[in-house]
Order: sequence, then C-alpha cells, then structure tokens
Amino acid sequence: MNGTGRESGPGELVSPILQFDALARSEPSKTCIVVDSFSYTRAQILEAADALAAGLAAYGVGQGDRIAIIRRNAPIHMIALLAASRIGAVLLPLNFRLSSVECQAIIDDAGCAAVLCGPRFARQFDEELDLSPEILWIVDDIDPSIEPPEDDSLHFIWQRLSELYRAGEGMVPDAVPIRADALALLLYTSGSTGKAKGVKLTYGNVFASWAAFSEVLGTGPDDVALAIASFGHVGGLNTFTFATLLAGGLVVVQRKWDVGDALAKIERYRVTRTFGVPTMYDAMARHPDFGSRDLSSLKTAIVGGACCPKDLCDVFTARGVPLANSWGMTETAGGGTLTPPKDMARHCAQVGKAAPGMKMRVAREDGSEASVGEVGELWVSGPSVSPGYWGKPEGQGCGFSDDGWFHTGDLVSVDAEGFYTIEGRAKDLIISGGENIYPAEIETVLRNHPAVAEAVVVGMPDNRWGELPAAFVVADDGADLDLDEVRAFAATRLAKYKVPRTMAELDAIPLGSTGKPDRGALARIAAHHHDPGPRWYAQR
Repeated sequence: MNGTGRESGPGELVSPILQFDALARSEPSKTCIVVDSFSYTRAQILEAADALAAGLAAYGVGQGDRIAIIRRNAPIHMIALLAASRIGAVLLPLNFRLSSVECQAIIDDAGCAAVLCGPRFARQFDEELDLSPEILWIVDDIDPSIEPPEDDSLHFIWQRLSELYRAGEGMVPDAVPIRADALALLLYTSGSTGKAKGVKLTYGNVFASWAAFSEVLGTGPDDVALAIASFGHVGGLNTFTFATLLAGGLVVVQRKWDVGDALAKIERYRVTRTFGVPTMYDAMARHPDFGSRDLSSLKTAIVGGACCPKDLCDVFTARGVPLANSWGMTETAGGGTLTPPKDMARHCAQVGKAAPGMKMRVAREDGSEASVGEVGELWVSGPSVSPGYWGKPEGQGCGFSDDGWFHTGDLVSVDAEGFYTIEGRAKDLIISGGENIYPAEIETVLRNHPAVAEAVVVGMPDNRWGELPAAFVVADDGADLDLDEVRAFAATRLAKYKVPRTMAELDAIPLGSTGKPDRGALARIAAHHHDPGPRWYAQR
C-alpha cells in the first residue's frame, strides 16, 4: 500500500481504513503519530479509529453523514478520518480560529449529524450557542494532552468520547466500499459573497492529490512529516499529513505553533518534510536556534498560502534546506503546482510546475489561451479538482465551468519551461498569514451593526502577515458611531484574523466609474496610514 488508493475493483478504491489496517497488521508496534510527549503505534490508532466508527454507528451516524471536528492539531483528526472512511461518513474539519457563530453557520449549512471537539470548544459552544438535540455532540475526554472536562461543567447534551467508545464496543462495522466519486471531506472556505462555501472533496480527489505529491517528492515508510499547519485547512490535514500516515511514515504533530519547538522537533525526530506558510518559515529563520539546530534531515520544506520571496529562500538554502513554493487550493484538494527538489534553488520565486495529472491553462479575459510570459487567469482541471460546492449543482457557477475547468481567480504567467509565477488575484481576496479572507464576509458583519449604514473592507500591505484587513464605514443617519464598539461587535462574530486591524469612518464611500466602491482608492488610503513594519526576511 502506498496511500494512493489504488483500485480494488471496477470503480472502487481501497478505503483509507483498509490501507491503514494492512499497515497495522504488518507492523502493529511501529510508532506512527507523535504529539507532545505522547506517541501512538499503528495498532493503537487503528483500535481508536475502529472504536470511533463503532460508536458513531451505534448512534446512527453512517454513510453520507457529515461529522464536524474542531480541535487544535491532534491525532483525533486522523483517527476521525479513518473512522469516517469505515462507515462512509464525510469529515468536516473546522478551522479552530473561527468564532462560535461562524462554526454554527457551517454546522447548520452542512447539516452535520455529529460534532466532535475538545473541552475548551465544548464550553465555548455551551455558553454561546443554542445546541440542537438533533446533532450528536461529542467532547473528547480521552486525549491525554488536554485537560478532560469536569463532570458537571457541560450541558447534558454532550456525549463523552469514552462513553461513545463503550456504546460501540464489540460492534465494529465492516468497511463500506469506497468509490472515487464518494465524498471524503467537506472543507469550508471564505466566500466571495460573504458566506463560507463548502468544498466537496471526493476520495478520487484526495487520492489523486496524494499520488501527485508522492510522484514528485517520493513518499514512503521512512518519511517523517512535521505537521505545523492547521488541520482545519486542506494543506494541513490532507496534502502531507494523512498521505504520510497512509504511506507508513511517522507524523509528528505540533498542537500549537511554537517556532522553537518546531526546530527542536525537526532535529529530534529527523523530520524529512513539512508544510507551512511564509510567516512560519520567517519565524524559524529569525529564531536564535535556527543556526544551531540540525536540519539536515529535512528534504522538503513546502511553502503554501502565499509565495516566499527569494531572500527568505536563500536563508534556508544556505542551511541546506531549500524552500519550495507551491500553489494549491481547497478546490484542488491542495494539489496544483509543485517544484521538483532538483529545481528548488533555481526556481524559488515561482510556484513550480503543474503537478502530475493536473491540467492548467492561463486564460485571457475572452477565454483564449495566453502566450508564454503573458499574465492571465489560471484555469485548472484534473482528478484532484473538486466537483463543486456543497448545496450547489455540480460544476455550476462559482468558478466551475460546464467544460470541466475551474476558474481560480488567481492571475499567473508561465515560462517556456512550464514554471508558474503568481502575478496577483482577480478576486478581492485578502491573504493574511496564509489565511484567506474575503472582504464580503467582514462587510456583512459590519453592516449588521445598528449604527453602520455602509462598510467596505480592503487589504493593506504588512511585512509580517502579507496583508491585514482594513475597514471603512459610514454611519447610519443620526447614529453616533463608536469605532471601538463596532470593532468589538465584529470580534464576537468573526475569527480573530478577520477582525479589521484598522477602521475609519467616512462621510461617504468613494465610488468608481461603474458605481461600485472604489476599492483601489480605499486600499491606497489604508496603505498610506499603515506602517507595514520591518521587512521579515534576509536583512539580518
């Protein structure tokens, strides 16, 4: 087994739980996951996955049902994905940075049958949400790395994970057959219209993504992956972490980002690969231990979320660890472009070539193909591309065309060798520390404030985070606008990274020639009044 989901019969794939079962039978005592001071063997992870699958099945959760999970990075994410594949359920990892209100909207939109979280999130949901009795609410009281909930601290609606395991004891269901078009994951991304969109990822999508990365990078039982990116994102859970687990390798989980600890883990566990956003690699390069830690085992350090500039790449190359920029989206199961290791130093400023199986096209506004070096919108097609968004007919709208191309909204160029360069974005997307933020999300919240008549959000450059959101608001007639109070209002409804860093009141929003807000003018105002801070990179 190599984690690529090879076919077991016409139209069928080998289920992740069966792939992992084979690994556990071959070497049950081999350590496969490490988190903090705790390590887990293949046999232990398989036992936990089977117990979770049996417990969920005992409560009626089964094929096609959505199971949400909200935790900081933890083994339970991988256990839940294995368990979901046994019963044919769909895992919905939530970004732990989201507010309770945002989580509730996603849980409702997806029609989740079960929600699994740790004690902190359970208490937060208890205090801030009206929990539906139609949903199975599960709190993790087993993970030894977190404090279990007190006996009387939660509403009676919560089911403890230990009790769920006992409910399914001795009743592990047979693994359901897995087809390529069956849903494996449902991942929500920021929506350009202000509402988060659920990206449907099939087993065919995720297996194709794993296979492409394995072909370019080589993935096997000797690999050690350091998981520092959030499991609430496709790049954190799917692209490297779970693929390494199913390839028979070791996954070293960092529950909470800690740069010194990450460097120590690379040295201690002889980490061979990791995936992170530019701010993480910059933090590593700035840390006092960067020069003294042994990083020689690290073969692949992939950058996602934004492009690293050459000077930061040079710092890592000098340590013998070339960074590799990549490009991918939730809609492509994390796959897209990748730089082969032999080309990393020469093409650091680019995001690589199309991954195996991925078709790419640089399109002009009229849809015709752009010339080499010409900037156009990136269109993609291939086995890792999502069939569409939750609740929408497959292939209809929101960038999915009837002819099989997904219009990404990213502006790129491609050189004669096939290496792609990100040139900009066609959408009003803000990328802050690797997190995607659509202005419409924030604007919708701000307009719901009783004293706000209009709101426009733009990105302003920042040398640490790449961009930060800035808001411009117009007061409702007769309203006395308190910007601090408006910001506090937004903070209770948005993830922290989405809350505008600066806010200004205007008499009127400037409009462009089309009658729409002149976002360019507002962005220039925001940039003029914001100190982006010192450069992050190699000026040391």
